[in-house]
Amino acid sequence: MDASDLDGDDEFLARDHDHLLNLNNNKESDLPLYEFVLCDNNNVDKCRKVKVLLDTGASANYISPKLVNSSMKMSSLRSSREVETAGGHVMPIDKKVEFELRARQIPYHVQAYVFDMKFDLILGQQWFQQAKPIPNWSTSSWKLVDEDRGKVLLTPCDDTADSTIGNGDQDFVYLISKRQLQRSTRKQQVDELYLVHLVDNGRSTSECKNGNSNLERSIISEFQDVFRNDLPPGLPPVRTVEHVIDTGDARPISRPPFKMSPRELDELQKQLKELMDVGLIRPSSSPWGAPVLFVRKKDGSLRMCIDYRAINSLTKRINTPLPRIDECLERLGGAKHFSSIDLKSGYHQVRIRDEDVPKTAFNTRYGSYE
Repeated sequence: MDASDLDGDDEFLARDHDHLLNLNNNKESDLPLYEFVLCDNNNVDKCRKVKVLLDTGASANYISPKLVNSSMKMSSLRSSREVETAGGHVMPIDKKVEFELRARQIPYHVQAYVFDMKFDLILGQQWFQQAKPIPNWSTSSWKLVDEDRGKVLLTPCDDTADSTIGNGDQDFVYLISKRQLQRSTRKQQVDELYLVHLVDNGRSTSECKNGNSNLERSIISEFQDVFRNDLPPGLPPVRTVEHVIDTGDARPISRPPFKMSPRELDELQKQLKELMDVGLIRPSSSPWGAPVLFVRKKDGSLRMCIDYRAINSLTKRINTPLPRIDECLERLGGAKHFSSIDLKSGYHQVRIRDEDVPKTAFNTRYGSYE
């Protein structure tokens, strides 16, 4: 690999950074997937079917680390690129692999960056320039033409059971055989293994819900100030704990607004007015500023998100240890009844320290707010 290849890596990853962030964080995507065969050069029997996102919005190709095998030619990038998820986890992109991918009988030599994502593979403009597929937008299908092997029609996968797309919060699930489990255990590749034994208690879910409905109604009625449909107007009250944004002596960073569609601009105006009316935001002249983007919800509506990655990179993190999974499972042993309570607009219930409020500023086409 020469220097020009390395410079190209930086260029591709810089262009795709925000696009990958939006793809990986959008849990309600309904993008079509297509079936390809990922080849193992060391063992033809290990070739496997994968579901691929054909994405003209991505400059390069990307592959999940779960699919990388020893037959692939791997190289390390001169400088890595990090993508931060909505949950604050940082995913580095620092390796690239080469492998053979087949669309039916047509083979393609593919170079892809290794990225921990919810898709098997993303084929971007690099593959489109190589394959030159012909689209049929009405059926979401693609026609591939090869001089030696003829034509192939790619249609979206009918089943999405093994895909995270369209399945809400589910993670990608792989089904393995007993022999594969034994092999993985011998190689010490199994972190945790659980045996689940289901017992029919003779009561249906509907019966349980009906049995508790009167109790639930009485609790909600007694504590109406807690179980509210909407938050009271204004900022949350001053409590013993305030959210601190400690950036030390760092210089303020202000990023310009992202480009938005007409629908997104209309939604932006609407949500800004709602937040202003209830007193959760105010106009800002802060030197800090973050751009705004929208993520589609399951019902088709748009959720406004603020891209605070720039200020996050300057903020001194408060490390809080996560509970151990094994301890949690042990403490829950023998438990029969579980409950969960979700906060209404949880982020709006955390008060920011007054001197740090300007650091929450965000930039829009209609002005800056904090």
